[in-house]
Amino acid sequence: MKTLFYFSKMRSRRRYILDLVFIALFGLLFWKPFVFNVSTSFNVPIPLIENGFGLDVSHHQGRVIWDSILQKDKVLPKVDFIFLKASEGTDFLDPEFESNAESILSHNTDLGFYHFFRPNYSSQEQAVHFLSVTKGFHQDLPPVLDIETKIEKGTALIDSAKVWLDYVESTTGQRPIIYCPWSYYTKALKKAFPEHKFWVARYRGSIDISKDEQIIYWQFTDDAELPFHRTKVDLNVSSIKFN
Repeated sequence: MKTLFYFSKMRSRRRYILDLVFIALFGLLFWKPFVFNVSTSFNVPIPLIENGFGLDVSHHQGRVIWDSILQKDKVLPKVDFIFLKASEGTDFLDPEFESNAESILSHNTDLGFYHFFRPNYSSQEQAVHFLSVTKGFHQDLPPVLDIETKIEKGTALIDSAKVWLDYVESTTGQRPIIYCPWSYYTKALKKAFPEHKFWVARYRGSIDISKDEQIIYWQFTDDAELPFHRTKVDLNVSSIKFN
C-alpha cells in the first residue's frame, strides 16, 4: 500500500508540475505580442506592438529636466510624444505647464495638452479656461479632455463633456481626444462619442489598439520611473506612427 501511495503521490506531483509548465507557456505565448522586456530607463515592461511611445506629466512629477530625458540615445525607448496637463476646472493652471511646454518645444518631440474635467463646473467656462492657458503654445497633437470622474446613471456627465468638446473643436478646428479609464470607455463613452478618438488607461490587461480604430493611445502603466528623477510617471503607446 505504501508503494502504491508513493507512486500515486509522484504522479500527482508530476501532473501538477506539468500543469504549471503549461500555464507558464500559455502565459508566455499570450503576453509575448504585448511586452518584450523591462526597460532599463523606465524599469517597467514596455509594449512592443505599437508605433509610438510617450509620456504624460503634470506638476505631480515636479520640475522635469527635459534636456536629459529627450537627449538622443540617452533614454530608451525614445520618447516620441508628450502630453502635458495644462488646466483643471475653471481656474486651475498646472504650476509646471509653462516650464514644461517651453522646455519641450526646443526638442523634436510631438507635444499635446490636456484638461482635467470637473463636471460640476461650467463646461464652456472650462473650455475657455483651457484655451486661454494653452494659447500661444505650439501643439502638435489634438487637445485632450481628461474624464476620470465616476460616471453615474444618466447622461449628465456625457452632456457636459460634449459641451467642452464641441466648444474646443469649433474654436481650434481640431477634434479633441478623450482620455478615460478602460471601464468608462467600454461601458459608456465609446458609444456616447463614436466620432471621437480615445486615449485609454488600462494597467491590468492589454489592449490591442490595432483592432479598435477609436483608441489611438493606451496608457499601460502609472508606475514607471521617470529617468533622472525620483518620481513615478505614466507611460503610453500609440497606434500613430511618429518620425
